[in-house]
Amino acid sequence: MNEYVCVSLSWPAGGTQGILLGYNFDRESGEFAVGDIRKAIRTISGTHQLKYIHLIAHSRGTDVLASALQQLMIEAYGSKQTIGDKYKIANIILAAPDIDVDVASSKLAVLLSDPDFSYGGKINQKAILNRGNTQTTIYTSQGDKALAVSNKLFGGQFRLGMLAAHLDETILEHAPKVGNNLDLISVESGGGEFLGHSYFLANDHVRNDIVSLIRNHQSAGSSERQLIEIKKPFWFLPQQ
Repeated sequence: MNEYVCVSLSWPAGGTQGILLGYNFDRESGEFAVGDIRKAIRTISGTHQLKYIHLIAHSRGTDVLASALQQLMIEAYGSKQTIGDKYKIANIILAAPDIDVDVASSKLAVLLSDPDFSYGGKINQKAILNRGNTQTTIYTSQGDKALAVSNKLFGGQFRLGMLAAHLDETILEHAPKVGNNLDLISVESGGGEFLGHSYFLANDHVRNDIVSLIRNHQSAGSSERQLIEIKKPFWFLPQQ
């Protein structure tokens, strides 16, 4: 029988600072936590008999995780390995990601724009970032009011957690390019509170889909997950 151990990683949030000052506080404290998240993942991956690591991040935490993964991918690439091989990362799940679409793409595919980076001590001008079998799954919702506020706070930059297949092509072309192992799943509605930002926990359909992905190793196209394909990498999760 497979055993799962859940580890929760967090950092001090803005709290009483208010929605504006608190948001900026969260952003900077999150940046401060990147190094510790990276070291934690590296340490956990070295655990004896550990088979896989599944990483789940929510909201501003997705930016912290993306930054840590960016650095881990550089480490893995330099040793001619994938993050799946070096750190046993099987799944990267970003729920309601509060991160700019372009920023997310640059962090999750950093080496594609840096062909001069050392690959095992040599330069590989035809470098392609190989993630191996690591799967990236992103849950989004157009009903996420918290991300709509974030859009305004950041000057109208489009947040990754609002990306959906029906949007303008000029926006969709900025979706993260991380190879074939990427699924962007649009949820019909939010849930959990009036902002609709905590649906990955409050929405039964999203929770069940995550269970099917992690525990049952089901791909997006499997009948168990009941996702409707829009056009790759976009899927729709109906509320049945």
